[in-house]
Amino acid sequence: APTRDGHVAMLPYTADHWKALFASIGRADLAAKYDLNDRVQRNARVAELYADMVSVTREMSSAECLALCERLDIPATRIYGIDELPAHPHLQAVGLFEALAHPSEGATITVRPPTRFGATPASVRLPAPRLGQQSFEVLREAGIDAATLERLRGAGVIRQAPAIESG
Repeated sequence: APTRDGHVAMLPYTADHWKALFASIGRADLAAKYDLNDRVQRNARVAELYADMVSVTREMSSAECLALCERLDIPATRIYGIDELPAHPHLQAVGLFEALAHPSEGATITVRPPTRFGATPASVRLPAPRLGQQSFEVLREAGIDAATLERLRGAGVIRQAPAIESG
């Protein structure tokens, strides 16, 4: 949900959550608008419920919204911007980002494979391909025949970049 200074993800998924949320912000009219005790009816109107929730969260800061959710025991978290992710404490703690030297691009930061297997650990074994490096292979897998590929290459629509030397 958007806030005055960002976004939060919040999930008031029970009738008690919704009632407490609307009561705590002084919006009894919103609680009365829905049959909050009937889960089926509540779920049938969930888009409306969330639209009403957004009309409220837009007036709050993210910190205010998160504090309210904490007080009401509503699951919530701040939404982080992509530029903030490498400094996120949890992502640093689990080592999600890895510095790698790319053969043609130099120093890069990549996301490590998210799975961790003891017997067969996942790792980045090859550098990311260059633009066009795998054009022909991908299009062949998609069912494009050789004559069409050659026509597209000749027209400048696709190109085959040389492979990267990984060393």
